[in-house]
Amino acid sequence: MTYPKALIDKYVLVLLEYIHLVDTSDIIRGLDNSISVFNIGIHAISHIYKLSYYITKNVETAGCYTQKGVYCYLEYIEQMNRTNSLHNLNNIDAVLFVYDKTLSEIYNPEHTGNNISHEQNMFSNIISLNHPEMREQNWKLILENLSHITQTILWTTNPDISYLQRLNITHEYLPKYLNIYADHPNPETLEIVKTISLIQDKMIFTTNDYIELLDTVLKMYRKTPKSRIVVKYVDKYLVISVHLTGTSISDVATSEYGKQMGWKSRVDFIRWLVA
Repeated sequence: MTYPKALIDKYVLVLLEYIHLVDTSDIIRGLDNSISVFNIGIHAISHIYKLSYYITKNVETAGCYTQKGVYCYLEYIEQMNRTNSLHNLNNIDAVLFVYDKTLSEIYNPEHTGNNISHEQNMFSNIISLNHPEMREQNWKLILENLSHITQTILWTTNPDISYLQRLNITHEYLPKYLNIYADHPNPETLEIVKTISLIQDKMIFTTNDYIELLDTVLKMYRKTPKSRIVVKYVDKYLVISVHLTGTSISDVATSEYGKQMGWKSRVDFIRWLVA
C-alpha cells in the first residue's frame, strides 16, 4: 500500500468515527449552531491529522492521535456547552485545545500548556507551507488540502444532508476524490473540487442530485484524458455564475444556456464540467 493511500484510508476511518459520534451526540444534535460545531470539528481533525503525521512520520500513530483528538474535541464541546459559550466557538480555539491535548508534548516535551502565544507560534510553524517536509515530497501536498477537500465533498454547510448521508458520502466518495489529488497533486486536479464548491454555492440540488453529481463527476474524470483536465476552468466559473445561478441541477439541460449548448441531460452538463 502506498503512503498516500494509507494516509487517506486512515484519515477516512477516523472521520467516519467522528461523524458517527456527532450523529449520536444529543448535545451536538440539539445545538442551534450544530452545523458550525460539526464544521469546526472537521477543520480541527484534518489539521491534527496533518500535524501528527509530520511529527511522527507514522500513519498508524497519526491515526491514533487524531482519534484522540476527536474525543478531545467532543470534550471541548461539552465544556463549552456547560458554560454556555458555544456561540463564541471558533476554529483557532478549538484546534489549539485539541492540539494541546494531543500533540504539544511530542512537538515540545517541555511545553507546559501555559504559554498560549508560544503554543500558537508552534502551531503556525508546523502548518506553514514553508515546512521543509512539504517541499521534499509532492504527494504530501494532499495533507495541506485535507480540510478543504473534505468540507467540499461532504458539503458540510448544507443542513439538508443528514449525518447518515454524510457517512455514506465519506465512505463512498471522499477517498476517491482525495485519491484524485494524491495521484496528481497539482492545482489543475484541485480545480475539480473547486468547481464542485462553486456549483454548490450557485445551483440548486436535492441530496440525491448531489450524490449523483459526485458519482458522475468521478466517472467522467476517469474517462477524460488527464491532459484535458486543465481546460479553462475560469471560463466555467464565469458561465456558472452568470448563466446558471439559481438553476436546479435537474433543470440545467432545459435552461437557456443548456439549450444553447445542446445539453440533453444533466450528464451533458457534468461532462462539460470535467472535459
